[in-house]
Amino acid sequence: MSGQALGPGQTSGPDVHACIPCQKSFETANALYAHRSKDHCNELLFDLGHDIVIRVTKADGKFQCPLVECKKEYANVESFRKHSVSKHPNSSVTVGKSDIPRPIKRRRLTTAAFTQKKGCEATLRLGNEVRSTHLATGMGCVPVAFHLTHESISDPVSMQTLVNSSELHSACLKLPFASPSVTSQVGCVVQLHDDEYTITPAPREASALSVSLDEALVKLKQTVSQSWLPRLLDNSDYDEVPNDLLAALNYDIRRRPGLLQAIAKLHAGAIIVDKEVILVLAAEAYGRAKAVDVHGETNLKTIPQPQGSAQYPLTIGVFEEADGHGVKNKLKIGGQHMNILSTMSICLREEQCVDIGPATSVLADSIRPGCARLFFPRDSIRSFMTAFEDKSHVFPITSISSMRQISTGFDDPSSFAPWRAGLAVLETDLTMPATVFTLCDLPHNQGYGSSASSTEKVASRFIQALCIAHLESTPPDFTRAFTFFDSVAKTRERGRNPSKEWGKLAASVDALKLLIEERRGSSALDLAMFHDFSSFANLASNRLSDCNTRLKENVKMRLSQIYGDN
Repeated sequence: MSGQALGPGQTSGPDVHACIPCQKSFETANALYAHRSKDHCNELLFDLGHDIVIRVTKADGKFQCPLVECKKEYANVESFRKHSVSKHPNSSVTVGKSDIPRPIKRRRLTTAAFTQKKGCEATLRLGNEVRSTHLATGMGCVPVAFHLTHESISDPVSMQTLVNSSELHSACLKLPFASPSVTSQVGCVVQLHDDEYTITPAPREASALSVSLDEALVKLKQTVSQSWLPRLLDNSDYDEVPNDLLAALNYDIRRRPGLLQAIAKLHAGAIIVDKEVILVLAAEAYGRAKAVDVHGETNLKTIPQPQGSAQYPLTIGVFEEADGHGVKNKLKIGGQHMNILSTMSICLREEQCVDIGPATSVLADSIRPGCARLFFPRDSIRSFMTAFEDKSHVFPITSISSMRQISTGFDDPSSFAPWRAGLAVLETDLTMPATVFTLCDLPHNQGYGSSASSTEKVASRFIQALCIAHLESTPPDFTRAFTFFDSVAKTRERGRNPSKEWGKLAASVDALKLLIEERRGSSALDLAMFHDFSSFANLASNRLSDCNTRLKENVKMRLSQIYGDN
């Protein structure tokens, strides 16, 4: 707020355009406003695009970039603006509502001149100028008029008051005067006493250009806009995990194991924000109780730890774990009764990078438990909560492609549970991580790492046949698998091209044939109790990484077509 003070004997005042802090004078009010905005601005608006505007306030004489990975400081608006242009493309910096000076109307102070008597009466209102003057003089005060202006009010507010004559004299020695009885424009703040009073200050309107945003959401949107998938958020609104969803994700899965299918679907498309921003493309859900899921996690790494007042926390991080193929860094999200393994994800950067399989290239200190934040598409949250609250909800039809990648436990029904899901636009065998169930369906050669007659593809046929039998609740039918195996075996014999892996497969096939003769009509699970189908699975797993290398290119192409800057 700005003000001008008038003293006794003043009839009218000239237009005054002086900057008090630096004592500079300007011919027009617009010029003064532009000067103050540039050199004496204490607040600016940092527009990052995507409807994100952050209000940045000067602290200790400097503006600090609010983005968590930046935090650089600048002395004035111009230097901050240069920083935004060079370091944060597509961003902009403005002062107030606009950099363009406001169209300020010229106003002349036309308040009628007042004498000391009139000024005292205007303040005390005793109905008698002489009495008012004597009372003011007895208190050692003189009348002063204040004319206050502010960008939020259309006309100046004028009021008269009494000020101690000694204090007024001391102030006048410090204030700049444009005339003998009128000061230049000065900064002014009106302060009320803090006792109870009936005056209600006018509410300050919040700027429509500024929204209070979480740094994680700001980083998410800015990172996406600068990544190789800038249109990822165009058709989806992302929300951080609400409390009701947190409670649902910590529900006792033993009571409703089928929820793991919905949980996997929810996490396909989730975005994790910490030092890096990760988009989960495919996820496998695991129950912690062995009675529910024979493949449940046995270590304690992903079990959530209490976090402040959060009743239902989640653990999000990169954890070093050993499996049958060595030690790997795995990206996981853990609740009380389940955990999610990301089997395909991308780190949102300018360069294209896709991780497929249980391992992730993201470093452990980039996604940290207790620091990482989790965001889901709003539509996915709504769909999951519908499935959770409606116990009669019918889940999507089970697909062989929704089976998790496993190599053991084929005598347990959880091995054939549809607890894997992918981003909707990627749910085909050519854009999802290969498993022992789907390897035989992928193209032969063409960069996928396996020929039609390869040991791993033949082995995959047996695993898929076992899976279909369980899903259909019929005895396993390996007729087509046996026929194809015999045909390949004859070809290999003629070419005299046996291998160690093929020998293992042949031994397992011979044993399976004998078992089927002995236990004709057995179910898939019964047969798996007497035959080690892990031998088939291990052979099929040997070339999954080669196949996934080719699938990465398919995923990049598909995502670029949909979310790229085309």
